[in-house]
Amino acid sequence: MQRIWIVGAGFSGFWSALSAVRLLDQRGETDNVEVALVAPQPEMHIAHDFTRPMLISCAHR
Repeated sequence: MQRIWIVGAGFSGFWSALSAVRLLDQRGETDNVEVALVAPQPEMHIAHDFTRPMLISCAHR
């Protein structure tokens, strides 16, 4: 079995792991490859998307 290691569970690491698993699932390769997400802490905190209010205010112009 092959293993993909993704170091860092911030925004980019989390979405990279999710995208890798999704791509493997689409190709039917989930039995052959394991995706491992490595982080220094066992939890993930998602910060608020601060750009969203700017996008909403631009759309109302």
